[in-house]
Amino acid sequence: MQDRSDLIERINALQADRPPVLSKSRIIEYVEPFVNNRDDFLYLRQSSGSPLYIIDKDTLTKRAGQFMSALEKHFPGAAAFYAMKSNNNRTIIRALVEQGFGVDVSSGEELQLALECKAQKIVFNGPGKTERELDLAVANRDRVTIIVDNFSELRRLHESTVTQNCAVKIGVRLNVDESGLWKKFGIPLDRLPAFIEAVKSYDKITLSGIHFHTSWNLFPDRVSAFISRLGKALSALPGDVRKGFDFLDIGGGFWPGRGEWQLSTATRDGQLFKILNNEMIPTEEPKFLVSASIGEYFTTVQAAWKMHLAPHIDARVYVEPGRWLSDDSMLILLRVMDKKADDLVITDGGTNIVGWERYEADYCPVINLTRPALRENKCQIQGSLCTPHDVWGFSYWGAGIEENDTLLIPSQGAYTFCLRQTFIKPLPRCVVYSRRTKTQASKNQVKV
Repeated sequence: MQDRSDLIERINALQADRPPVLSKSRIIEYVEPFVNNRDDFLYLRQSSGSPLYIIDKDTLTKRAGQFMSALEKHFPGAAAFYAMKSNNNRTIIRALVEQGFGVDVSSGEELQLALECKAQKIVFNGPGKTERELDLAVANRDRVTIIVDNFSELRRLHESTVTQNCAVKIGVRLNVDESGLWKKFGIPLDRLPAFIEAVKSYDKITLSGIHFHTSWNLFPDRVSAFISRLGKALSALPGDVRKGFDFLDIGGGFWPGRGEWQLSTATRDGQLFKILNNEMIPTEEPKFLVSASIGEYFTTVQAAWKMHLAPHIDARVYVEPGRWLSDDSMLILLRVMDKKADDLVITDGGTNIVGWERYEADYCPVINLTRPALRENKCQIQGSLCTPHDVWGFSYWGAGIEENDTLLIPSQGAYTFCLRQTFIKPLPRCVVYSRRTKTQASKNQVKV
């Protein structure tokens, strides 16, 4: 009986700890610019068909400038490496390289792509690097810094340096969470002295940096907390060892400033409701998780750095932004193929375009560009794959919806294109969005 009481208390706690509702005014502020520029997107459908991936290079360039400005303000001389795993589109990678970014890669395939995109600064991260991948990294050691994940990988890297008869500088990844799924990454912090000693036994390898990474960083708390732990560990190292660290890579995981928008089914109590009721369709308004701006983020991390690290090391800051840069840089355009009911339409593109059932959890506004209006209507927007989980959303923004209407889903650049898969239907074309005129938006503004 006591166990049942505990369970009820936990359920009640979940229901009480709900994120706030995402306000209509916030969504309208987000949707309105796309409605006002709808002629550009309609033109892309006319010229290129549908479905489409649309790359917005203007927004990508703007985001890149904002990020670098905030980084340089707080950490002069820092280096930013775009986390390719968030979106491996060549156009996006090349554009960011042109903006002065390096590239963060996690496999030999990604490394090869970064080299082809002319990246001059590359950090090679991730566990389980194969001999062939390490050989490729060593062969390009003038452009690649290998972040060694563990002791076994260090031995394999040594063999590659002996074979190629060359010396390399490396970093080591430290584990930030030694319980749960994240324990797979890096070595425990208390094993750092042992790793330093292991490196000394290999005359062609020099340890010149440290790396750690936390993810889903709506706020910088976890990064600051680990910086505090790392400062204590570094204070115990000999002075000559600390002087040898040229860089400290604090990873990425920066969340876009608009926060996280969730369907009610994605919240903790919503997931419980789904289990108990076997119901997928959200029944409440979307939820809103606040995130820090990139300036606020770096202000907090800078303070932690000055307090805990600056007394012990004089190293260059490395960061690895992915989602923060790529999310707004890509949009998805679809066409309504069938209207089966007022509350159900089928589109010409399926969610194989993004590779996972994202829209059963995330709230991503679907905008009807053909019948524009700044009001939201309940409707299941489903794709053309032969699976009921092929869902784009449970509402659309517009004055109505009919066959052949053009639908736009913005902010689809992060962990979608890179996860796409040829499943049942082929993948769409990818086109670059260019604003055709500056006057067109003012002609087409839609009022609430």
